[in-house]
Amino acid sequence: MSEWCGAAGSYRPCRLTWPPSTHSEYGWIGGFRSWTAATVPIAVVCPRDYYADGHHQDWALMSAYPGQEPLRLLDYYRRRPAIEERHRQLKCFYDLSDFRSRSFNAIAAQVVMVLLT
Repeated sequence: MSEWCGAAGSYRPCRLTWPPSTHSEYGWIGGFRSWTAATVPIAVVCPRDYYADGHHQDWALMSAYPGQEPLRLLDYYRRRPAIEERHRQLKCFYDLSDFRSRSFNAIAAQVVMVLLT
């Protein structure tokens, strides 16, 4: 298992472990610019997840994340479903789904009134 770090091309061991795969490897390219219209450098992480039955799955994650920590980018992506579920529950169960204001004071007042009832 190895990690490729940007233009430096340095290799060091890495191991990602979160279910359902048994282990993962990844390649990392930071500051990627594939076309001239891309004004922001792109970070690309290409994980390969290995499973207990012997098969593996390759996939890629592209982001405008400016950091040089590919594991943090993968962790953000792993936490995304839980964050989206929390937002869904807040909107549906606290009657915020029809609330459209962008004013912080209006949002704070609505949330306080909903939580008080």
